[in-house]
Amino acid sequence: MKIWIVRGTTGEYSERGELTVMAFDTEEAAKAKVLGLQTALQASGIERLTWWDDDWVEAKDRFRAEHDPGFDIDRTGTSWFIEDCDLVTSQGNDSPSS
Repeated sequence: MKIWIVRGTTGEYSERGELTVMAFDTEEAAKAKVLGLQTALQASGIERLTWWDDDWVEAKDRFRAEHDPGFDIDRTGTSWFIEDCDLVTSQGNDSPSS
C-alpha cells in the first residue's frame, strides 16, 4: 500500500528546515491538503509580515492551530510538497506497491 506524505519547508542553506505535516492514503487528498495550505497562507497575510511586526507571532500561532502544527516561515516563505512511500503494516503487508 502506498501513502502520500505532505511535507513543508522554509529557509535556505544551513537554515533550511523541513517538517512532516501529515500522511494520506490517497494522492488526491494530499494534493488537496497542499492546495489548502497554500491558499490559507496567502489569505493569512503572514508572508507580508516581518518578525518585528506586532502580529508576527500571533499570526504564526494562529496558522499552526488552524492548519499546520509545525508551521514556520522566514524571509524565503514556506512551501509544501508531497512524497510517496510504501506503507508496511503490522499484518505483514510489506510488498512494495508498483
